[in-house]
Parts: sequence; structure tokens; C-alpha cells
Amino acid sequence: MIKEGHIGPAEAMVLIMTMITAKVFLSFPQVMVEVGKTAGWLVIIVSGVGGLLGFSVLIQLLKRFPQLNIIAIGEEVAGPVVGLVSALAYAGFFYVWFIITVREFAELVITTTLPEAPLSVVLLMLISTSLAAAYFGLENIARTAHVLYPFLFFSLGFILVLLIPFWKGDYLFPLLGSGPREIIKTGLLKSANFSEVFFLTLILPSLGNWRKLQSIGFKPYLLL
Repeated sequence: MIKEGHIGPAEAMVLIMTMITAKVFLSFPQVMVEVGKTAGWLVIIVSGVGGLLGFSVLIQLLKRFPQLNIIAIGEEVAGPVVGLVSALAYAGFFYVWFIITVREFAELVITTTLPEAPLSVVLLMLISTSLAAAYFGLENIARTAHVLYPFLFFSLGFILVLLIPFWKGDYLFPLLGSGPREIIKTGLLKSANFSEVFFLTLILPSLGNWRKLQSIGFKPYLLL
């Protein structure tokens, strides 16, 4: 349940899972195959483990400052200047992430459904929708994600079932693809694939405390 000014654990977890799942429709699978070859799925697992380790470090930090989000902790520990720099770094990261994601979604829309549409029009549509969602606030975004995610989940499952005749098990071999060293190296470098979960550290006051954040943050790794 979402209270005024707060997001429930289920809503927060679904929000993060939606952000991560959306990559299925973008270039993420292609990139994993390119870097991991037949072991692209192992690269994803290593990336998840790397992201989980990074998130665990943040949890230990949040334990020491239970009432502060990650930006406020930076100000508390290193002063306002470093706090400002870290805030700008976070903002810059999510801004770049937003730009890349919107561009990839726009190209996907043009390729699959609107081949005659100008790229600028599709971008404007997606950005306008994002701004409208931001205007209505995080709570409403979380509610919407919580309602729609089951439909997204079952739709993806249905698509996978329909694709069963096209599955080719021999494409998994050799199991280690380009080799274990390359898998581990690439997987750790690609840990940012699960960086959406770090968004939770910015909205800690809306979640309640670090214990809830820990539970919410770990579950998407296990489920996805």
C-alpha cells in the first residue's frame, strides 16, 4: 500500500523491475550476445552479481545514516561541495540514461510500428509522456507500474511460449562462450545494466528505512 508521501515495498519493487525489464525491448539482448557470444546469459548473471555487491556496499553505508538518502550522506560525510558534486553526478547519470533509453525506444517504435514517422515526432511524444509522468509524481508512477506490471509479465511470458518452436538449444554451446575470464570481466563492467536499483537510494525517505530498501533492492536481482 502507498501512503501519502510513501511508497510501499511492492510498488517500489515493481517500479524497479519495470525499469529493468524494459531493457528486453531495447539493444540489451543484442549487446549481451555481442560481448558474451553463446554465454551472453552468463554475462547477465555476472552483471547481476556485480550490481548486487555494489548495492550491498550502499546498504552498509545507509545503515550508518538511516534517515538520509545517498545525496544527503555525501553532504554529511564530505561537506557541501562534495555533496553537490555527487548530486550532480547522480543527476548526470540518470539524465544520460534517460536520453539513451528514450532514443532507443523511439527507434524501436519506428522500426516496429511507425516506419513512416519522423524520429523527432516520436521523441517528442515519448519525452512529453515522461514529463507528464514526472509532473504527477513518483507515487502515481509507482501505482501505475504496480497495476500494469502483471500484464507486462504475462505478455512477455506469452511471447516466449509462442517462440518455443524457434528455440535452438545448440546455440548455448560452447557454454563459456569467449571464455570465463572474458565473461567475468565483461559481466563486471556491465554491472551498470542493473543500476536502476540504485535509484532506490535517492528515494529512501519515501520507502521508510534502509531495511525496507534492502529487501526491495535484493528481490529484483533474484526475480530477474
